[in-house]
Amino acid sequence: MATSFRQISNGDIKPDTIYSFESRKPIVQATIGTFDPAKLNRNTTYIKPQTYFTSYDAHGNLSEMKSLVSGLSNSVITDYDQQYATAKISNAVQSDIAFTSFESTGSGNWTIASSSRDLTDKLTGKKSYNLSNGNVSKSSLSTSQNYLLTFWAKSGASVTVNSGSPGSAIAAQQGWNFHSLPLSGISSVTISGSGLIDELRLHPRDANMETYAYEPLIGVISAADANNTIAYSEYDKLNRLKIIRDKDKNIMKRFDFSDTTMLVSTSPVWQGFDSVSSVIV
Repeated sequence: MATSFRQISNGDIKPDTIYSFESRKPIVQATIGTFDPAKLNRNTTYIKPQTYFTSYDAHGNLSEMKSLVSGLSNSVITDYDQQYATAKISNAVQSDIAFTSFESTGSGNWTIASSSRDLTDKLTGKKSYNLSNGNVSKSSLSTSQNYLLTFWAKSGASVTVNSGSPGSAIAAQQGWNFHSLPLSGISSVTISGSGLIDELRLHPRDANMETYAYEPLIGVISAADANNTIAYSEYDKLNRLKIIRDKDKNIMKRFDFSDTTMLVSTSPVWQGFDSVSSVIV
């Protein structure tokens, strides 16, 4: 296996392509060729590219990679000052995805009209967004692509998607309603209205997205899988994972920690030393 590298826009040197040996039977050394430090790939017939790292963000985080074997792309959205992966998407390129749970300064490929966030209620993370502050939109979409838009709306919220109704909610939990809308033949999508929304996703219909919210420097505090099933994590005072709860806040796992009791004497007893007398002449 071999890896080529390239310099990205911020000056970092990052992986470009991974190559791997492919053969259904053993190949003699003479066929492959001897090692040549001037060549990364000494035999393109048997050593073939496997993975291409398509793009990195301005902080050097991988944002998209493509399997050159299957032709499928995987993408990542980062937030919290580009420190944490908030969404991982399989079978989708960056231009076809968007996600935000309105937690930090990033928009997750959405255009959000206001920087204001609501702290009174949320489904994931610590914040949500009130559509009364302005629309949320995504442009430059492919009219030939079939998309899936999903979001959670607080009970009582009035939400429109491209000036139309999102339809009836297909699930409900903790006073929030889940909406899932297939979209096709569109070049942009706009979510407007009033009331709180959270966990706003857009991706191709044949892609899968997993999303995360964090307590920075501690860990994930909520995670939603490809089916929008949410789990919550809680930590103890030493920032150790303590409890994992399901979507209804029932405890699924609990971790307890104990420390070995150590007796520390303030009056140490010295042992194993021979007394030595010294004489000064």
